[in-house]
Amino acid sequence: MSFRLGDDGHFRVAAAVNGSTVTFLVDTGASVVVLTPNDARKVGLDPDKLSYSIPFRTANGTSFGAPVVLPEVRIGPVAITNVRAAVNKTPMADSLLGQSFLDRLSGYRVGSQPTQIVGTLRR
Repeated sequence: MSFRLGDDGHFRVAAAVNGSTVTFLVDTGASVVVLTPNDARKVGLDPDKLSYSIPFRTANGTSFGAPVVLPEVRIGPVAITNVRAAVNKTPMADSLLGQSFLDRLSGYRVGSQPTQIVGTLRR
């Protein structure tokens, strides 16, 4: 699978999570997949009933996330099961596709001609 760099300089990918489509910002600096509260609702989680016990330290300060496990995250032909994730307590612009998904690929690379991210499923 490969994805082109967006006009804003970021990679965004559409993934199927629990039968719903979520657009993720690819964030190699995020240790886990992070869902916005709205995307959490979209995939069947109730943010009001979660325990926000994980502190996230970011450039914007500290926030808290609730740990969850996503049964499957599918991007095109690649499906990763039992993905560690968190729901962010405060609203954010994009859900993040972090290392808890990316590390389960056999690898990924960011190229420049054209700028794209390429990932393959670990066999």
